[in-house]
Amino acid sequence: MVTYYEGPDTLITHEVFEIRSPRLRRYLISDLRDVHVVKEGRDPFVPASLAVAAAVSILAAATWLLPPSPATWFTVVALGVVPATVGGVWWRKNPPCWVLRATYRRYQVELFRCSNQRTFGQVRRALLRALEGVRGW
Repeated sequence: MVTYYEGPDTLITHEVFEIRSPRLRRYLISDLRDVHVVKEGRDPFVPASLAVAAAVSILAAATWLLPPSPATWFTVVALGVVPATVGGVWWRKNPPCWVLRATYRRYQVELFRCSNQRTFGQVRRALLRALEGVRGW
């Protein structure tokens, strides 16, 4: 058996594409068609929170003309800093995701999903090599 890729939850041989997580799924390489990559974007929560932070910053600029009050400044700064910080942390913790999709016996399936670009590239190349071996490209 020729093994093209073996990772902690993925195995690609000349016969099967096997995913072990979250549940075991096996796809015969010879039955895979129309394999393609989809890049999913980041969560829409981030731009929304950054827009709120920008709106509060504009509000802070408008309150500059008001008499200075510690409560006013604390409120404006808190309303601006909190959404920006939450958005920035969310942005770092939820990177974009790459997905391998294909047609398997007339059904659209998601073969593999990963946010690590290097791991995704290794799995994608291994699957291409397996497909080339089966189809003789």
